[in-house]
Amino acid sequence: MSNTNILIVNNVQYATILAALRVYQMVGGSSLGCDIENIASNGGAFTPLIGNEIDELCESINQASPATEKVVAALKDNDFKFGDVLPAFGDSEETSPYVKAARQSVITEEGSLEVDEMTVVAPSEGGAYVMAWIWVADAESSSFDT
Repeated sequence: MSNTNILIVNNVQYATILAALRVYQMVGGSSLGCDIENIASNGGAFTPLIGNEIDELCESINQASPATEKVVAALKDNDFKFGDVLPAFGDSEETSPYVKAARQSVITEEGSLEVDEMTVVAPSEGGAYVMAWIWVADAESSSFDT
């Protein structure tokens, strides 16, 4: 598991974090007292950032943006699976008529094409694409082994 943290903050919180880092850097963290030093070192677990390290962190924060790729990579590194996001982004028969229609339109061999109870619906002109699973047997895929 990665030790990457994801922090979501609004613009005011973002600016306050940068200002606090610069104050910490200007006065020298240890001169702010034991309580602040304890926070900056996570109770002595590591050495707090100083000087150029704080500059690098501030620069990293300044360059941060809604970085979808980085967030998704961090989630994956922390064992999140695609299905974990379906409750936030997915639809069901109760929330989308497209899901119900997709399930009813599956007129193939039982189990060859499945539409999950919660799935992704991508509206498009004149309708919507509904995410589904297609069954591929081991024997069918063996000729494509790399």
